[in-house]
Amino acid sequence: MKRKLTTIVIMLPLVFFALSSHAQLMLLFNEDFNAGGGTFTLNGTGVGTNTGSNLWVVNNHYFPTNWAFPATIDEDQVCSTGHITAAPFSGYLHINNVSLPTDSNSDYNPMHASDRFAYMTNGVSTIGRDSVEVAFFYNCQGSSTAYAEFYYSKNNGPWIQAGLPNYNNDSCWKYETITDTNFLNAASFRIGFRWVNDSSFTDTVSQGMGIDDIFIVGHTATGVEEIAGKSAITLFPNPASTILNMHQSTPSPNQQLIITDLLGTEVYKEMLTGIDNTISISTWSAGIYFYEVRTEKESARGKFVVQK
Repeated sequence: MKRKLTTIVIMLPLVFFALSSHAQLMLLFNEDFNAGGGTFTLNGTGVGTNTGSNLWVVNNHYFPTNWAFPATIDEDQVCSTGHITAAPFSGYLHINNVSLPTDSNSDYNPMHASDRFAYMTNGVSTIGRDSVEVAFFYNCQGSSTAYAEFYYSKNNGPWIQAGLPNYNNDSCWKYETITDTNFLNAASFRIGFRWVNDSSFTDTVSQGMGIDDIFIVGHTATGVEEIAGKSAITLFPNPASTILNMHQSTPSPNQQLIITDLLGTEVYKEMLTGIDNTISISTWSAGIYFYEVRTEKESARGKFVVQK
C-alpha cells in the first residue's frame, strides 16, 4: 500500500533563544514491566465484562511448555529500528491462557471467550501541557475476532477509546504513538488496554496482545519571545521514513539544526548550509521528533513524524 506523502509548510515566528528558554519535554509516566508492573491494575473493571480465562499478566515468559502453542515473538523482532528496554526477553504486560497453567507466555485460548481490561492505577497531570503523547511497543497476532483496544480516562471519568480501532494481525513488535488534544488539561490522566476474543472456534491458536515500554510525555513551550521576522521552513515528506528534506525561504548565516526525540534526547545536530538540506533518517525509530533551527540570537522550532 502506498503511503500518502504530505508536505507541511510551517510559518514559524523567529524567537529569542537563551539556555533557560528551551521548549520543555517532560516524562510524565514510564513503565517497562521489568519490576513487576506495579503501576498497572490487571483484569479490572471499567471497560468490558471482565470475564474469561484469557487474562492480563506481567512476566518475562516467551516460550510455552506445551509446544502445541506458539512461542511469543521476542523483543528483538521489531518492525523498525527501535529498541525495547532489556530485550529480547524483558518483562512485559500480556494476555495469557490461564486455562493452561504450565504455559505463561502470551498465547490465548480461542475457545474461551474473554473480555479483560488492564489500566494505570494512578493518573498523571497533563495540566499546562501544549501536547501529550502516549507511546508504547506492542505485538498482537490475534484475528478479526481477537484483538486489543486502547483507552484513556480523564479525572477518573469514563474510559474513552482512542488510537487504532483494533490492535491485531502483527508478526513483529510495533512502536505506536498516540497524540490527542483530549489528553490535555487533566488533573489525572490514565491509559488502559482491553483484550477481547470470542469463542467462534475459527481462530487458530495464536499470540494475544503484548505491551512494553510505555511512555507518556508532555510538551510545553516556555520562555519564548516573538520578534518581527518570520522564516518559512518546509519539511517534506512528512511523515518521512528514509529521507527528510528541509527547505528555508530566507536562511540566515551560521544556523545550527538540533533534533530531539520524544524524551528530549538529542539525536541529530549539524550546521545548515544554504536553502536546502537533506537528512538521512533511515535508521531512526518511528515516532514524533522536535527540531530547532538556531542562530546566535534567534530560534525557530517545529516537529515532524518518522513512520516505518
